[in-house]
Amino acid sequence: MKTITLLFTVLIISLNSMAQIPANGLVGYWPFSGNSNDESGNGLNAVSNTGSFISDRNGMVNSAIALNGIDQMITLPGATSLNSDTFSINFWTLANSYSVHNPVVMGNIGAELRWSLYWEQSFMNFTPMTCAGGYGIGNLINIGSPLSIWNNMCFVTEGRNTKFYMNGVLIGQQNTADSLLCFLPNMNIYFGGDIGGGLIEYYNGNFDDIGIWSRALSDSEVNQIFNSTITTSCTTGNLPVSLASGIMAWYPFCGNPNDESGNGNNGIANGPLLTQDRFGNANSAYQFNGTSDYILTSLMPPAGKILGLFLLGKNK
Repeated sequence: MKTITLLFTVLIISLNSMAQIPANGLVGYWPFSGNSNDESGNGLNAVSNTGSFISDRNGMVNSAIALNGIDQMITLPGATSLNSDTFSINFWTLANSYSVHNPVVMGNIGAELRWSLYWEQSFMNFTPMTCAGGYGIGNLINIGSPLSIWNNMCFVTEGRNTKFYMNGVLIGQQNTADSLLCFLPNMNIYFGGDIGGGLIEYYNGNFDDIGIWSRALSDSEVNQIFNSTITTSCTTGNLPVSLASGIMAWYPFCGNPNDESGNGNNGIANGPLLTQDRFGNANSAYQFNGTSDYILTSLMPPAGKILGLFLLGKNK
């Protein structure tokens, strides 16, 4: 009976998450829930997956893929609907190190290439490629993904413009990329392997919940996808009575900058990325870049009031 209850619970969680994935223009969706199947209904199951199943960022066993950085990658089939300069790619990833130039590539191994995605700790990049296997001019922003932390990344491309999202938030865009010119119907999409000529470079890290659309996702849809694929043990209630009395705002950062005091003083995040808190809970604190990130709130504490917070700082 306990086994049946557990399976039923996991099924409900999976269905609820899938229900929040926009169906319009969905090419494929791979949640890696014990297999590498496409759950969009389009039948684009992974061509191959040499990685290992591990627990995901929410602690669900056999629900994410770990790649060893030596000889493992995920190969997803392409689709004729991707012969367009408008598309979106959304996925969760955790990097153990950065030793590969293009962790995600659409093309054929050592031959024709369509585009590549490249990111490290200080930047994100989308690059059109050529049928000769070369690089075009891409779009780049100077914000990246820290090591050893799960982050949700989304690249939305329309013509020469690319929007870059991290954890459901638009963090930058650029519109100087070359046009996409190379496409062949037998091209695959490689997660974790830079297949562009010479020896394949491999990504040392994890992937989960990969989704691809043949259209541009909106800001609200990207945020909806992010919120539908996270759980957190972050606490939004039960403040001690001694603290709750007279409180004006409380920001536990449980996946968002909302005020949980009941006073409605919600914040607006401009740039900072959700990360683990001091207890290891995912998406329960914010990381700031030290230059332009901030959280805006209209709250102005009166003179003589106390502001309390937990802060971790890094010297440059």
